[in-house]
Amino acid sequence: MVGDRNRYRGKVVLIALGPVTFDTLWETLEDLHARHHAAGLEILQVAPFNRAIGHPPEPEQRKAMEAIVSEPRWPWPVLWNQKGHDDLAARWGHHRIPAWILIGRHGRIIGVSGVPLSVSIPRELARSAPAEP
Repeated sequence: MVGDRNRYRGKVVLIALGPVTFDTLWETLEDLHARHHAAGLEILQVAPFNRAIGHPPEPEQRKAMEAIVSEPRWPWPVLWNQKGHDDLAARWGHHRIPAWILIGRHGRIIGVSGVPLSVSIPRELARSAPAEP
């Protein structure tokens, strides 16, 4: 289950904020998943309602997103944020979409967007997982 935090305890988690139709984002995530998932990288994608374009309305945008991610090629969970880009910016302090948030094995944020994932992900994966509580 995506919402179960214990599922991610001791793992390196990449939260990708951005629409599921942004090809460059998807291709980057696909590459990162292929290279690092077996070593413990978990990817969560958060697709926000795009209020800026004003149409289609939120329920239709969500339905289109669900149709896209129902394809078997989507190996990571995609969550929907009906509040949109502004909510993501307020929560994470990041106004540009797409954006990345890398969380290390100890549950702390390693970097947001500008962090070099090709260096940071392998470094975090090499760290030992924290002891069980």
